[in-house]
Amino acid sequence: SIDTVSVGSTVTWDWYGGTHNVQSLGSPSFTTSPLLSGGESKYTFTFTQRGNYLYNCVRHPRAMWGRVIVR
Repeated sequence: SIDTVSVGSTVTWDWYGGTHNVQSLGSPSFTTSPLLSGGESKYTFTFTQRGNYLYNCVRHPRAMWGRVIVR
């Protein structure tokens, strides 16, 4: 998944079931979430600087990944 947002935007990742996280990769980076599990898990981060932010799930790196482009 690739999403483009403006500086100051808040992005929310949510998943239902299983144990997942949002792991920042490379530079620039953002705060990686802890592993979260349960029926309805969410992680929210506000991007305050421009850049291309790569991420994945530490438990499912090939299946759950993406990029947030902040402009």
